[in-house]
Amino acid sequence: MIRVFIIYGGSEGESIGRKLEIYFKSNGIKSFLASPTSPEILPSEKFEERIDYELKNANFVIIVVTESINSSEPAKNEIHRVLNELKYPYIPFVKEDSTIPSNLQDRWNVSFSDGNIDEKMIEIELKMWRYYDRIPTLETSVKSENDEITAKKYTGFK
Repeated sequence: MIRVFIIYGGSEGESIGRKLEIYFKSNGIKSFLASPTSPEILPSEKFEERIDYELKNANFVIIVVTESINSSEPAKNEIHRVLNELKYPYIPFVKEDSTIPSNLQDRWNVSFSDGNIDEKMIEIELKMWRYYDRIPTLETSVKSENDEITAKKYTGFK
């Protein structure tokens, strides 16, 4: 199952990230927006620990790029972890006329404007599935206790 972690900076980025989160969840994709106002974070939880948990348990990242992402230290730290430590697949979701952070400039992205954000969310989902459809993985199956374990290659993501 795909688990998407959404990174953003500033209030505009959070608003767009919220739309993405709602879109993904309505399409059966687990997603988490790294926001201190997230209803998923309980008052008894430490925000940083929950972010760390969600980031480690994600397997795909969407980076919402608006002008304010370049001045958001939490977003910069999360991007650094994704690119350098976790090495998760990611898609920058870039608002028209926004400055893309230098460490994301060599990556293909999905760009959007205020008028086409809904159709661009569909494009992100398609690119995400295309990425996972190209990864060969191994599936094993055992019919009974005495049978041999057989492995078969398939593409896709379970």
